[in-house]
Amino acid sequence: MKETPSGWKEVSDTILVIMDNIVGSKEQRFSKEFKRIKGAQNVEASDVFRNITQPEKQINELVFGIYSAFDVLVRGTEKYILKVNIATILDEKVCDINFHYPNNHPVRSDPEDLNQKDSAITNAIKSKQPVIIDSILEESRKPKKRFAVTDPSRADEDGSLICYPVVYDPTKQVIFVVSIHVDQPYVFKTRFKSSYETVMKAFVLRIKLEYSLMALKEATDGKVT
Repeated sequence: MKETPSGWKEVSDTILVIMDNIVGSKEQRFSKEFKRIKGAQNVEASDVFRNITQPEKQINELVFGIYSAFDVLVRGTEKYILKVNIATILDEKVCDINFHYPNNHPVRSDPEDLNQKDSAITNAIKSKQPVIIDSILEESRKPKKRFAVTDPSRADEDGSLICYPVVYDPTKQVIFVVSIHVDQPYVFKTRFKSSYETVMKAFVLRIKLEYSLMALKEATDGKVT
């Protein structure tokens, strides 16, 4: 029995490349802003802060990064569709899903449906622990299930799912839940939980950083001069 997922040897190199690209994107904004303000007569600190720190753009890049990392882990699977969503959580409820990849596979579930008490996202929020479902079809038929069918027309669809809660350290609250779904069962396996956590920790740290920047932008909007 394998102790790590397929592609485990390659995923660390993939993550390094992903992080280099993300840091490079931010460095380009620093360079562009430096050129803009060099020799300028009047420079507003709020404009510099806003132009350099673009957390929404960075989170979108992190979503793509998570997709790329897990794509390496599931490449042994034939004809799969992999999707990554980030649900924004407020007061332990999904309020929106603003970030997802690929863009040609839109989010099909409404926040209201995802907030059912037996949904995987709700379980991740309540437990503050990753929820890994080997087969969503099997899970949905259990007496004490951790997956809620949000569309009856898709009740017979199967797949694997990881729901990873992002806990913001200052408040100890879940601020996001990252959902990683593949349309084949048993691709994600509960016994690989520690491997998935190792991969996700690299991205979660940066997601929390971007969340802090979003909060700072909102708190200082119109106040920084």
